[in-house]
Amino acid sequence: GFKIDFESIKSVLDDMGAVIHSVDEVVAARDSWYIVDVEFMGVVCSVCGIREAVFYQRHSGLKLCKACLYSDIKKRVVDEINRYSMILPRDRVLVGVSGGKDSFVLLNILAETYDPSKIVGLMIEEGIYGYNRDEVFSYIDEVCRLYKIDCIKTSLKKELSYSVDDFMKLQLSRERK
Repeated sequence: GFKIDFESIKSVLDDMGAVIHSVDEVVAARDSWYIVDVEFMGVVCSVCGIREAVFYQRHSGLKLCKACLYSDIKKRVVDEINRYSMILPRDRVLVGVSGGKDSFVLLNILAETYDPSKIVGLMIEEGIYGYNRDEVFSYIDEVCRLYKIDCIKTSLKKELSYSVDDFMKLQLSRERK
């Protein structure tokens, strides 16, 4: 696969006038990702021309402020929903909410774009030992209430009679036979 070293990333950011605060390398599925905390010193948003840019959108070459970045993401999400007729006027929408940024952004966009009474958030407890999700579920429930969205919490154990841990134990016992 294509691999880019950090020095190349730093060079591009320097050319854009960004100040690098910190760098973390994340390696997943044979790919390296760099999470870079940057600040565009004095660079204004390419869209509004008013607020300070906080994000460089590589595919468009735009430097965006938070508001314009969110507007761009929202427009692209809504355009894709409409393009593929994913949500029709009488539909109710079930949104899996994990607590991650992607599901929260989607939930927020849907709540702003569609009737919240037709949206339901779904939280699923996987049943992984030591992976406490109570705080995350409390926060998700709070966000759903804020948006006036119904929220359902369930677990794999309740719905399937197996948690992830139960399934793994079963798999391991079968492999040992």
